[in-house]
Amino acid sequence: MKLTRWYPPDIKPVRKGWYECKCCNRRYFWSEESWDNTDNNGWPTKQNIEWRGLTKRPQPQKEQP
Repeated sequence: MKLTRWYPPDIKPVRKGWYECKCCNRRYFWSEESWDNTDNNGWPTKQNIEWRGLTKRPQPQKEQP
């Protein structure tokens, strides 16, 4: 899957979901309000981070017969 370029910390994602974060080579969840690191039991993480996401929404997988 193609990824977007790295975005600076002052630009936030427009959709909630998982994003790759440059600060520590991990994925964080964007809740449309803040970043959440569920690897850290949901404790808030650094909020000013560079991030990137998928260029397109993934297509749902079809079930095989």
